Amino acid sequence: MFNKILVPTDGSDNAMKAANLAVEFARGVQPAEVEIIYVYPPPIVSGEPWLSAETYRQLMDREAERLAAATLALFEDADLKAQVVYRSGDAGAEIAKYAEQEGFELIIMGTRGAGALSAWVIGSVVQKVVGRAPCPVLLVK
Repeated sequence: MFNKILVPTDGSDNAMKAANLAVEFARGVQPAEVEIIYVYPPPIVSGEPWLSAETYRQLMDREAERLAAATLALFEDADLKAQVVYRSGDAGAEIAKYAEQEGFELIIMGTRGAGALSAWVIGSVVQKVVGRAPCPVLLVK
């Protein structure tokens, strides 16, 4: 039960709290399969020639790797295996869709994220995940 765990991250303090709880949870249900997911927004249509879709993707890939690395390090420091996946799109929808496609048994995520509009935006992410996820969602404040 709960051997396959999905841990969404955005690099925020709250996401790291959730990841720390996920580490403790995974220790108790070994062997646990853990995946960390980072979802970045799709490219914004821009009239600026310097911001092509490819340039945007490269920038987002670098940022995603940087933010997910800290979360991955928590699992590695605890001698637990985890892998990172990246998706682009609506965060709530992508997290729920990935959880369903890959058969996750539990999602552990924070209730607040990074950014100026985090309370509004992340709130909608949490609502989408809770409403659409095929498995239980453990929310961490």
